[in-house]
Amino acid sequence: MRAFIAIELLSETQGEVNKLQKLIEKQNLFSAKYVKPKNIHLTLKFLDEISEEQATKISEILKLICKNSKAINISFSGLGSFPSQSRVNVLWIGLKDGDSEIKSLRMQIDNELSKIGFAKDKDYTNHITLARVKAVYDKAKLKDLFKRFEKINIAGFKANKIKLIKSTPTSEGHIYETISEFGLS
Repeated sequence: MRAFIAIELLSETQGEVNKLQKLIEKQNLFSAKYVKPKNIHLTLKFLDEISEEQATKISEILKLICKNSKAINISFSGLGSFPSQSRVNVLWIGLKDGDSEIKSLRMQIDNELSKIGFAKDKDYTNHITLARVKAVYDKAKLKDLFKRFEKINIAGFKANKIKLIKSTPTSEGHIYETISEFGLS
């Protein structure tokens, strides 16, 4: 099964992100597949294909990490893209409040999972994916969009649990199913 570890956003935050997506989509600067509001999340670690046995081990590790980790106040700000603003494949909004705490949590997860064979992530930027861009129509106007939205803010919330999530691709998009979830103290 394909899986990842994430913090799900509150429905209010997902709604705000969706409003931003619609505002960007109205600009008609690129062709893209936007992430459905119910699937918007903050990824902590993408695992790719894992077995049931690995899912059990990962869940045990997450349980221990979460037991010793505090809830984190997070909020979002700043429009960005991967791999760069001149070559846009993924459009995202970054983390504002809680960035260092999320990085620390991600490092703990990375370190523990590396002990059971998962590769460590390199140079990861905390973000929420808004859209996967297929083609850019106007690079100059897109550059202007980044400037106009560099200070955009999305209300935050207290992240108090993390989830191990199964991702099943379909023609309608990905279907997410929680395998396990653990509260942060």
